[in-house]
Amino acid sequence: MDTQKTQDWETFEVRPNGFWHRRVLLVCTGVLAAVTAGIGIMFAILGAWPILPFAGLEVVLLLWTVLWVRARSNDVERIVVSEHYIHLTRRRGKRVLVNSYAKNWTRVELCAGAVSHEPNRLYLVMQGRAIEIGNHLIESSRRNLYRHIKDRLKDMKFDSAEFSQHRET
Repeated sequence: MDTQKTQDWETFEVRPNGFWHRRVLLVCTGVLAAVTAGIGIMFAILGAWPILPFAGLEVVLLLWTVLWVRARSNDVERIVVSEHYIHLTRRRGKRVLVNSYAKNWTRVELCAGAVSHEPNRLYLVMQGRAIEIGNHLIESSRRNLYRHIKDRLKDMKFDSAEFSQHRET
């Protein structure tokens, strides 16, 4: 979780662990695919040719899995807490969702998992809706994000003169 703070707003950025660089991932995948194909070809030469389709299927599934993991490594949740609003930008694959909520009507909740071994879940709750955030985080980081956002929501300054001015218009 990355945090950036200025005087007027604070940004929390949550990403999954992208543990391999693209080149390393391609080399490792290529080596595994070559070994699998080589073993399949060796067995085919020895007369066990029915193994070739399964070796090919294994290579295809390996490539598909690597591409799927690589696509998910660019997922991000960006939470910007400003003086009056909370802006949530969420990128999952090719989908980008952007939402803004009034800070006055938003709260953050940390709920226990449905089963004892499940991790806690972190929600932004506003206007009768709950949006889960911090899915990519480990338990301690999720609790840390909860405390940061909760503290930032407490810092809200309510100016009654400003409220009555907006109400009259």
